[in-house]
Amino acid sequence: MTPGTGRPLRYCALMGRRTTSVCTVAVALMVGCAHVAVRDLGEGHHALTAVAPSGGYAGSHEEAVEEANEFCGHSRRTAVIERFEDSPTLGSLGEHTSTAVFTCAAPAVLHF
Repeated sequence: MTPGTGRPLRYCALMGRRTTSVCTVAVALMVGCAHVAVRDLGEGHHALTAVAPSGGYAGSHEEAVEEANEFCGHSRRTAVIERFEDSPTLGSLGEHTSTAVFTCAAPAVLHF
């Protein structure tokens, strides 16, 4: 018996594992669903803002390109980045922020 619960020790050990598993899955879902909002600018143009904790502006540019390609990939297209707008200030933890303006286009077909 587990002291103070009146339950067998095996039951409490199983509940501890189940609680840990549920918490792990919940955190994984929250992290995995952290997508950035894509704004429609009209005439086929879109914008999104990406933040990178490391890598400077190159890191936030890379994150923005990945997110833009993910967005365009839902329609089987690829992102064409028109420009980046970098925030001149750093975040509270030193992170860099960049906004990418892009369109979605048919992927290029390579002929060899």
